[in-house]
Amino acid sequence: MTHDFPPPPRSSEPLFLVPWQVPAFAGLFIALHALVTFAPIGWKAWAYNSLALVPSMFLTDDPARTWLSVADLLTYGFLHADWTHVIVNCALLMAAAGPVQRNCGTLGMFLLFALSTIGGGLAHLAVHWGESNPVIGASAGAAGLIGAALRYRARRLSQGEIVAPISRPPVITFTWIWIGLNAAFFLWDKLGGGFVTGFASIAHIGGYVAGLFLASLFVKGARPRPWPPRP
Repeated sequence: MTHDFPPPPRSSEPLFLVPWQVPAFAGLFIALHALVTFAPIGWKAWAYNSLALVPSMFLTDDPARTWLSVADLLTYGFLHADWTHVIVNCALLMAAAGPVQRNCGTLGMFLLFALSTIGGGLAHLAVHWGESNPVIGASAGAAGLIGAALRYRARRLSQGEIVAPISRPPVITFTWIWIGLNAAFFLWDKLGGGFVTGFASIAHIGGYVAGLFLASLFVKGARPRPWPPRP
């Protein structure tokens, strides 16, 4: 006699009941913005001139500046334009980083944020190559944590499950919405629609996709057996 066992329950990770490491992580961005805001004008100018991601800086003849621009693929994620900018991004981090921290640990959360930030920066470079407008903000990294959190909330992953369960709702639904909205903002801006200058829509897409696909690389602990195949 055979028995049909139900699939393991999906993880019900609460979004806003977060471990203390998450508000501490968000507080880091607030502290950094306060430090830059109230720093002497020369230091403030250095931070924005040296740490923001500027695609045209990769085309200079100065090797030192080119290498610094490579570092900017990460450092741009720790700068913000104003208090509204940093608070919005901190809210995104608070909403998404809880499930990531519980599944990956604090170090894994940091690494996933960093890689998503870099992924968003690379996507921005690919589309805006040679342009001189700087991009800053933690939104690409936060977008990556959102993508990872969606996968963790759909089902706790086994390490190395690169694709599952991306094709299942709500992951695929939110993915199309996220990419569609940001692509629409990008096209509207390019067509002269007058959207907010500096809205890093392509970086948002790149960061989200990076987090979505890298989510399983940092999971820790035993995992339930996979979902059964679709009928």
